[in-house]
Amino acid sequence: MEKELAENLETRKKLIELINRKPGIHFRKIHKESGLAMGELEYHIGVLVKLELVSEKKTSYYTRYYPALKLGSQDKKILDMLRQEILRDILIFIISSKRVTHGDIAQEFKLLKSTVSFYMSKLIQSEIVLKKKKGRKVFYTVPDPERILKLILVYKKGFGDELVKRVEGLWGNL
Repeated sequence: MEKELAENLETRKKLIELINRKPGIHFRKIHKESGLAMGELEYHIGVLVKLELVSEKKTSYYTRYYPALKLGSQDKKILDMLRQEILRDILIFIISSKRVTHGDIAQEFKLLKSTVSFYMSKLIQSEIVLKKKKGRKVFYTVPDPERILKLILVYKKGFGDELVKRVEGLWGNL
């Protein structure tokens, strides 16, 4: 019985450490990185959420996990977006360009304008990007670029080295 309790404790410590290192990580990614069986992972994550050692947020496609009490709701929204590569790239592009148009984003990422509209509506609804109309043109800006860059730098272990280097360069230019 004691051995089982010790193993459970060790497993949960590893899960908490993984979630602290990669806030906003989704369940399948935890499954892949932890090496735990699906049922075992569901059980341990459920216990951690019930004990309020981690918090969970269900989105349309994923359930994402965060360190308990460390992140506010806006930071969680930002991390949700940063966990999606194309949204992360668009955010970094807007921050580095200060303000961009719909066409600029479509051209930079070789996306259809309807696809850009889909991504931008997600960012706007999350209040991470602002949309301003000037004449016939629509410009996008990030109202709090420091917050986004800071989250990437604080949780850099959860992002690739290339992104972290780009962000460190942008941080110096703000």
